[in-house]
Amino acid sequence: MNKPTETNILTDKQLSLQYSLKKMPLTNIYGLLTSNFKWTVEKALSVERSYKTFLWMSIYFGNNFSPNRDIIMLWQTHISDKTLYKYHCKYVFDGVEIYPNLNLQEIRYNHEETRKIFNQYRHLFNADPMSID
Repeated sequence: MNKPTETNILTDKQLSLQYSLKKMPLTNIYGLLTSNFKWTVEKALSVERSYKTFLWMSIYFGNNFSPNRDIIMLWQTHISDKTLYKYHCKYVFDGVEIYPNLNLQEIRYNHEETRKIFNQYRHLFNADPMSID
């Protein structure tokens, strides 16, 4: 695979959203994750990173990505706090509201496509999509 070129470097807007997502506080829903799903705080932190990567890629590459089960659980918990989620959609996601696609057949296909795209990104940039500072 070719090295990144100037044409596929992240735009200022993409970097700004990436920064906003990194700073987006989700610690207030950790209690729900640990009590409802028996997650440890460490697991919640790990899934939070993947969740934010998923949201960023969904906004910039289309809402046809399918997350894994842990991301869906975090996402459903995030959405359950309607006030917080609407605030994040308005101020962090640049007004874009993203809701999970729960069509099982589409999820299976899109999940495989999502894994391929994440792997291509990691190969191209030698980093996780949310690791750029």
